[in-house]
Amino acid sequence: MRPPHPALLLALPLCVACAGAVPAAGCTGAAAVQEIVWERDCSGCPEGLRLRFGRDGRALLSVTGKSRFRTVDREQAAALPPADFARLAAELAQAGLFGLAASYEPADVADGTWTRWQARCAAATHEVFRREDAGPPALDALDAVVEAWRRRLWPAS
Repeated sequence: MRPPHPALLLALPLCVACAGAVPAAGCTGAAAVQEIVWERDCSGCPEGLRLRFGRDGRALLSVTGKSRFRTVDREQAAALPPADFARLAAELAQAGLFGLAASYEPADVADGTWTRWQARCAAATHEVFRREDAGPPALDALDAVVEAWRRRLWPAS
């Protein structure tokens, strides 16, 4: 019996570590993405935020108000040319969205700020949920990418 190739020995620990990070079938890269949704909220926040970017050229910023804070729902639409959507999807793919696990939550935190990423493709959706700042640095990079696009499309928000 031949010993395994040295490259396989190096790759094995990586595969075991990423076992929960397999992207949804059919949603493995920027070209397959039809819609990107990013949400952030918390139970004690005065508002929730949802950004939707579509390959169809539409972008939507939705703010969810909360009655106990006397904040109101509001929406703002923006145009997102196909080339810009392709660039955004490529930035997210490059930052590692499709290699992330479905959930990152500290065991000792049941509440707090959460963020949800969804990359919707024709046949599947790749989703990543994060509570507080749990998870790898790639999530910080992804949040920075979407914040930059939010400031670009809705500078007054």
